[in-house]
Amino acid sequence: MTKKWRFGRENEDSRSEVISLFQRIFEVHNRFSLISLFYEELRNQRVVGKYLRSSMFCKLQNKGDP
Repeated sequence: MTKKWRFGRENEDSRSEVISLFQRIFEVHNRFSLISLFYEELRNQRVVGKYLRSSMFCKLQNKGDP
């Protein structure tokens, strides 16, 4: 990894470096999409939790009324 990679060099080292670079890019991309999916799920749960809490609160308030 110390030597610089140049376009147009047709040896195994540069090919393997390119392949590892693309593998790394896909790893980071997959990790990012997993994180964004997880965040979306958390946000959905938070919204549902707020809705449930507010509906329970309304029910409790309605029970208190005569």
